[in-house]
Amino acid sequence: MRLAALDYGTVTTRLLVADVTSSRIHQLLKKTVITHLGEGLADSGSISAAAMLRVISASQEFLKDIEKLEQQFKENEQAVETAPSEASEIPIQAVATSAMRDALNSSILIAALAELGIPVQVIAGEREATLSFSGTLSGFTAQHIQGQSILVLDIGGGSTELTLGYVDKTSDRAQMLKSDSFDIGARRVTDRWLRSDPPTNEELLSARQWIATELATWFSELNARGEKINQIIAVAGTATTLVSIREQMTVYDPAAVHGQQVSQSQLAQIILKLSLLNNTERCQVAGLEAGRAPVVVGGMLILDEVLRLANLNAITVSETDILHGIILDAWQQLA
Repeated sequence: MRLAALDYGTVTTRLLVADVTSSRIHQLLKKTVITHLGEGLADSGSISAAAMLRVISASQEFLKDIEKLEQQFKENEQAVETAPSEASEIPIQAVATSAMRDALNSSILIAALAELGIPVQVIAGEREATLSFSGTLSGFTAQHIQGQSILVLDIGGGSTELTLGYVDKTSDRAQMLKSDSFDIGARRVTDRWLRSDPPTNEELLSARQWIATELATWFSELNARGEKINQIIAVAGTATTLVSIREQMTVYDPAAVHGQQVSQSQLAQIILKLSLLNNTERCQVAGLEAGRAPVVVGGMLILDEVLRLANLNAITVSETDILHGIILDAWQQLA
């Protein structure tokens, strides 16, 4: 079954089109546009007209991409003298997360997207965490995850999702043990604490203290229950950008990013480097998209504090994430 997933985040708008079976997701197309939907949201409480236009424009381009894939599917059917099937129409599953949850005027954007033919569901943080967890683990072999307690860390622009699960040693089935969403994200940390350009040491310290305070109880509860985290798998733009910067990628290569490990010391070095640069200088850093430069330090501070609270010294970075979870969820509903 061919499916399309759209993810409307606080910083990015993303598309995944894939062929799905009971055993695998075959990715056909994955695209990301930095749209900064949450820009100015912390101060105004609303999505700006400019941000809405950026999201609508990206969505229109994504629809063109989906239409091209639909046409290719129909042409392939005709080539083998098969009548066009209903499957040539690619179902679209679209979700929106933190920015749309928070904005007073999100209904305006939802209505505009519906007019384009994109029905958007604004999902709760807990649902976001569940989809991120299932989508992330779909990209790893049993050898990599079996017999481990895995924390999936999804740092978005407006929120961060933490989901701990255990993967059975004799199967690839995962049991979710604890999952929560926090109103802590790369954009939110930046807007609230990192007001200077570059941020001051006092701002960086205040941001770290706030992040740690917000997350400390969650990790304390894990410790009280005797739960141990064997591995952190980090998803989304903050984590993938970390690898891209470390490897100085002039052209982003998803295959070279997926499954990479980054040590805490490497993360600390990159945070120090980026925090000493102003936004214009950060835009010149190899491996960092210019559009992500304003919020990247905030996201990496979250990542660093989670590592510290989890008492681990490295993360694994994943290219599979909530988009793949959306695809899997849609397949289960439609199959």
